[in-house]
Amino acid sequence: MLTEIRSPQFRAGKISFHAGLNVVLGDENATNSIGKSTALMVVDFVFGGDSFLEFNKDAIDALGHHHYDFSFQFGKSVFYFQRQTINPKVVFRCDAEFRIVEDVDIKDFTAWLKESYLGQRPDITFRQMVGLFSRVWPKPNVTNVRHPLHVIPTQSSSECVGNLIKFFGRFGEIAAAQLAASKKESEKKALDTAFKYLIVEKINKSRHAKNVVELESIRTEVEAIKAEIAKFALNIREVIDKDLLELKKSKDALLDKRFSVRAKLQRTDRNLKESKFIRSKQFEALQDFFPNVNSERIADIELFHSSLASVLKDELKETAENLRVQLVSVEAAISEIDTQISDRLKNYDNPTELIVRVSSLSEKWNKLSRENEHFEKQENLRTQLETLRSALSELKTQILNDIQTRINNKIESIVTRVYGRDAKSPVLNVSESNYAYQIVDDTGTGKAYSNLVIFDLAIFHLTDLPILIHDSPLFKNVENSAVAKLVDEYCQFDRQTFIALDEVEKYGTDAAATLRRLSVLNLDDTHVLYVKDWRKK
Repeated sequence: MLTEIRSPQFRAGKISFHAGLNVVLGDENATNSIGKSTALMVVDFVFGGDSFLEFNKDAIDALGHHHYDFSFQFGKSVFYFQRQTINPKVVFRCDAEFRIVEDVDIKDFTAWLKESYLGQRPDITFRQMVGLFSRVWPKPNVTNVRHPLHVIPTQSSSECVGNLIKFFGRFGEIAAAQLAASKKESEKKALDTAFKYLIVEKINKSRHAKNVVELESIRTEVEAIKAEIAKFALNIREVIDKDLLELKKSKDALLDKRFSVRAKLQRTDRNLKESKFIRSKQFEALQDFFPNVNSERIADIELFHSSLASVLKDELKETAENLRVQLVSVEAAISEIDTQISDRLKNYDNPTELIVRVSSLSEKWNKLSRENEHFEKQENLRTQLETLRSALSELKTQILNDIQTRINNKIESIVTRVYGRDAKSPVLNVSESNYAYQIVDDTGTGKAYSNLVIFDLAIFHLTDLPILIHDSPLFKNVENSAVAKLVDEYCQFDRQTFIALDEVEKYGTDAAATLRRLSVLNLDDTHVLYVKDWRKK
């Protein structure tokens, strides 16, 4: 719980708090602008709120930027902090003398508050939980008596209803169903976006039916073409096989001829490179071994061989040239046959006109199939989303009916204690996306505000709401006896409530005594909240 708030700007220096009801008291003259509402705003500020910065700029303008030291106690542990108006996004953790130890982001600070007060509640933030029930002038939730779940008038009713479920810790029961519906909604939006920007073509139900007929027609035609191709293949096979056989025979003969010509050419080239006659140098070497050899006879033989070799060489060159010409001719003939074979194999089982038609049908089939696939996906998403929404709606309705019954029963019991058994109670009616707080047969301002207070007290009874803050304007027009009874209602709680009141004697001796006993701050025209009074020049 909150145990104290200190500030060098406070006239009292420090405000100490206790469990249960904490009262900021004004004087018997109901003097305005002495700091009652501002004190409650400061309480909200140390609980992580920002309304003080928005609605109490006059205090900052008059005092300059300043800070508040404060402490919380949970169990036997005390925690010390400081928050500054100049740097409100940071809360400073302090030691017991309020010397700064470290800075903490405001989100981390409120997360710590939530864990300290509420434990594990992943469905709601601390400020979502307490912000609505911090009703301090001039926040709009003070005067919006017919919409007690609205933090601000522009807030959507469906969000308010969702928060009500979270206040009661029931959101976990619908979280899975809501997540499933949300995911399906995202899928539907993605497809709708694709239709919107013409990424895929959108069709209607009649177009889908027409596409089904066309797809069946395409399927039938393709089956017919398959049969035609099979028949065509059977008819053409015999002719093509015969041609291929003849071409194969011709090619084999040419390959044999090419082999023969290549062999002859290789032998001829080899003979041209090898000279078989006796050379002069060989003759001289022979004389060295056989000095008596008939050199003239050998010379005649050498001359004969040389003449013969010259004639043979010319003939071999001519033969080689003829063989090369033959080889080129054979190679060309083989290449031509290969081309003919390739052409026949290319056209085998491949009638051009049929292939073109099948290609056209395939493109159309793909287009129509995509259109129908997207249409069917859209319809399936719509159906699935409707089913998920229906299940979610049914579950939320059950939960809201239970919450509504509990709240109305609690309101009735409080109204009975405050106004008597014959008094009519306001009724909360809640649907999934809207709600109404009906004030039956009584349009008076005082009753409207008392019913708002009673609504908050009912919620405080039924939930683990950490704190409740009610400013004096909520009680201004409420009859005195009712305020006295409401004080008794606040006193039922060990959890902290903070209220501001003045003119307490008019509420009766007992109520006045209780309020004075539980007061944490007393203000009047002389003893204002701050050290500076900017009401005066």
